[in-house]
Amino acid sequence: MQALNSQRKAFLDMVAWSEGTDNGRQPTRNHGYDVIVGGELFTDYSDHPRKLVTLNPKLKSTA
Repeated sequence: MQALNSQRKAFLDMVAWSEGTDNGRQPTRNHGYDVIVGGELFTDYSDHPRKLVTLNPKLKSTA
């Protein structure tokens, strides 16, 4: 794993902001990195949450 320098951190913060996971309105304990699609939080980083979320009747995601 590469070191998290200031440029990488700024890039990841920009992604979290644009995805709406760290904008001050979304609950988060880790600057948006603990938010899965649909807005639910997870706590175990050892494995991707692997949770199927129904966003609307025609759209499901494990993102």
